[in-house]
Amino acid sequence: MTQTSKKDDAPITLAVINQPLCNRGDQAAFLALVERLKDIPGLRLLFLFIETDKAVRDFTGSVEGIQALAFPRLDRGQKWFRKMVRLPPILRKVMTVRPELRKYNRLIKQADYVLCAPGGVCLGKYRDWMHLWNLVNALDGKKKVAIYGRSIGPFDGSKKSDRLFRRRAVDVLQKAVFVSLRDKRSQQIAAELKIPFHPSIDTAFARTATAPLPDELAYLKTRRFAVFVPNQLDAWHPDFRKLPPQRLTTLYRAILDEILSRGYDAVLLPQLFGDKLIDHPYCRRLIRHADPNRTVLISDQYEADVQQAVIRRASLLIGARCHSVIFAIQNRVLFLALSYEHKIDGLLELLDLQDGSLPIAELLSDSGIARVSERIDWLEANRNSLLEKIKTAQQKARTIAGQSAALFASVIRKSECQNAALEKTPGPGPGGSAIQDTK
Repeated sequence: MTQTSKKDDAPITLAVINQPLCNRGDQAAFLALVERLKDIPGLRLLFLFIETDKAVRDFTGSVEGIQALAFPRLDRGQKWFRKMVRLPPILRKVMTVRPELRKYNRLIKQADYVLCAPGGVCLGKYRDWMHLWNLVNALDGKKKVAIYGRSIGPFDGSKKSDRLFRRRAVDVLQKAVFVSLRDKRSQQIAAELKIPFHPSIDTAFARTATAPLPDELAYLKTRRFAVFVPNQLDAWHPDFRKLPPQRLTTLYRAILDEILSRGYDAVLLPQLFGDKLIDHPYCRRLIRHADPNRTVLISDQYEADVQQAVIRRASLLIGARCHSVIFAIQNRVLFLALSYEHKIDGLLELLDLQDGSLPIAELLSDSGIARVSERIDWLEANRNSLLEKIKTAQQKARTIAGQSAALFASVIRKSECQNAALEKTPGPGPGGSAIQDTK
């Protein structure tokens, strides 16, 4: 049997799936991923989104050198994807007769590799069946699957569907040709489950944002301010959905009052944008009671680089989103993380910055704001030494991010060299014998 060979000058096609949208933090990681992947010679980047054209355009913006395709009709809901994951491979193959899925899989088939983009715990606490199906589908197509800069776990086993998700997710992670995990807790979970992985860090650290403040925000240069990034956890997060609606709002407003009482102006940066769950209306409700002359709500239309330009000017950041903390570290700004899951704790553990975090679940009682106030006192009293520690952490994070990108590039190059060796090896008969294993 003759193997179809690839021309030496043909590009390597990398299909990127599971890229989170509508989040400025994920946008920063996306920009860094694209920049690093472009450094790999001969690589063609194809991003496949199960989302609307508008959502894809708003997120990818003016990024050049990639092809981004949207397949909104593939989004048939979590129940449909759960059903697909539960089916045996032969029946999943039967389901590909659907025109949209057939077109999608044709692109997957043409790819040399399938890369799961950096992001959160979709394989874990969020139990995202569409995310899992995307990976299972690529493996069904005999593709080499890589998982880059992700967090995973924890995996719940209390219900039958939870156990199924865990089993399939672990199977995917074990079959991937490359897995890098971005936080200490995810790495510990992988080790316990015997999943091979490379320790990494959030991909956003692989790129430096250099955008200046836009002219219309230049007034911030003359103000002493703290950035506050809230997170409406009770609207979406599985651990907080049962909270009384006002509990988080009360805490966030108390934090705003604390910021203002210390002589800072308060600048709110919404990270979610688009047409679904967005932060801007929630932030607007939070500041209704505050002094309008000392509170600023930044538009959610500014991209990730502009958000970092704002944070760079801040004296303090208080953030209930992972990437707000990453932005603070990237720009060497004093911060307090309001941690809501292990990806934040695991990141700070990797960088020895755990003192800059408080678990938000423990701050929801009446005494919670007192703990916040005490921690800010400590941060301000140790500002100079902590800023040196953050500087060291930033440098470490950038080094890890660069090493992880180089490692992934070497995996692709090594694999392509092995493929080329196979294609150029003479077949059975006069002149040589078939190679069965390249290891």
